[in-house]
Amino acid sequence: MNGRKQKNGTDASKDKANKTIDYATNYMYCLQQLPRLGINPRYAEAQMPLYPYTRMYSPKDPVLDKFLQRKKVEIVIDSVKTHVFLNCCEFNADGRFVFAGHDQGGIVYHNTYDFSFFYMETLHLGKEENKTVSQLRRIRLLPFGNNDILTCSSQGYVIYLDNFLNKQVRTCVQNGSAIEDLAVNGDGSCFAASVGSTIHVYGITPRSMSPLVQLTGPHEFTTLCYHPLPSLLLAGDKNGCVRLFDVREAGRNDSKTVWQVNPSKQPVSFVNWHRTTMTFVVGSKDRSILFFDARMPQHPTHRIDCKYAPTCMRWNPCLPDTMAVGDYGGSVYFYDICAGGRTFTGTYTCTLKRGPNLVGAALSPPDPITLTPIGSILKAHRTSDKDDQAIVDLCYHPNGHVLTTIGADKDLRFWTYSRPGTVFWDIFHRSGQGAIDPTRDIYSHNQSHRNMHDDINTAANRLNADELQQFMVSVSASGILQHTLPGLEEAERLTSQ
Repeated sequence: MNGRKQKNGTDASKDKANKTIDYATNYMYCLQQLPRLGINPRYAEAQMPLYPYTRMYSPKDPVLDKFLQRKKVEIVIDSVKTHVFLNCCEFNADGRFVFAGHDQGGIVYHNTYDFSFFYMETLHLGKEENKTVSQLRRIRLLPFGNNDILTCSSQGYVIYLDNFLNKQVRTCVQNGSAIEDLAVNGDGSCFAASVGSTIHVYGITPRSMSPLVQLTGPHEFTTLCYHPLPSLLLAGDKNGCVRLFDVREAGRNDSKTVWQVNPSKQPVSFVNWHRTTMTFVVGSKDRSILFFDARMPQHPTHRIDCKYAPTCMRWNPCLPDTMAVGDYGGSVYFYDICAGGRTFTGTYTCTLKRGPNLVGAALSPPDPITLTPIGSILKAHRTSDKDDQAIVDLCYHPNGHVLTTIGADKDLRFWTYSRPGTVFWDIFHRSGQGAIDPTRDIYSHNQSHRNMHDDINTAANRLNADELQQFMVSVSASGILQHTLPGLEEAERLTSQ
């Protein structure tokens, strides 16, 4: 098998993917309903039984330090098998697969039932991009809920992939120049790609990509992040400067910014927006992570002092005040900006600490709050007791119960809660007391039994609207969530035994 060609997983892996419990789709739908009822899911005192297999939701825990599985990607180059370095990872919209991009231009899928290998294809071919090797640098999910993604390469190309991994659009942002970072705006209408000291903004449709504007700066940009409002773009550079651009107001080639701050003299590793849309996070190689209020960006509101320089961070999608941070020392730390400086042990209890303007200007003290981790995975990637491997990237499952990390040791590792009560505990520790097998026929209503396409490997074979209907949660006229799931009472009775 040539590593440059498509490679499918085993039939067993495909069967597992087809039997993946589609809890994430229903759970994310319910989360969308909660704000309409005036309920903040984080501050709900009791987790509602959102699905028959309720053990997956009670309680939520922000510390995911239980090792589940690890995978490497093996390809064949010149008749020699080799493990490749991984650059990025991302879960698809319905949580059934995790993507990983590697340094030979390919994308790999693993199913999220037991993380067995599912599918691999080389997207960025070196010969098509005028180089021997073209690395896949970033994977970004488009916010349409249909599993469409964007990928970019080290040779300046961007590819739009649909649900069936068909290459709908391919464009060259800047031939021969590496795209450092890629960001998609909130409505999916455009993306930004940083190449050197220029940010190229393109409009997106399923059939075309068209250049809109170019944003320039005095130094090379290292990281990008779009604000939930589609026109605001946050960018960090190699000189430690963070700039906010308004793409809507920018000219064809513009360097005008809304504001800029210089929190560090070292390169910025990442920037990210908090769900309040007024707070953003800056991690830099000076071993610090700073939180700023966008209305008063001159001074930080929170601060984290790290032992090693941070490399990447993500917010937990279901506990949106909790984040995971990876560093050059190979460790992952979990922080909660609602918890202040307090440290939690054991099962984490969510209680209301502040109002909805979590770190707004009016609530910020004169000196920034120094956050301490609520949990950690020390030396998550290592090849020996003395050899720590940096965390290259990490991402959360849409349901917030699994964390995926990529290390410089070429490993893709998966982590979950360090206690019983989740579906993965039952899958990997099925012999324990109270463990059940989620693939039993009694839970067949809770699974997606779909046949794989004969010609096209539908790695992102999502539920369509008709199939989803029976799994949805409806809101009654009285404002109470009503379950419409088949076999609910029977499944809950069996689960509680």
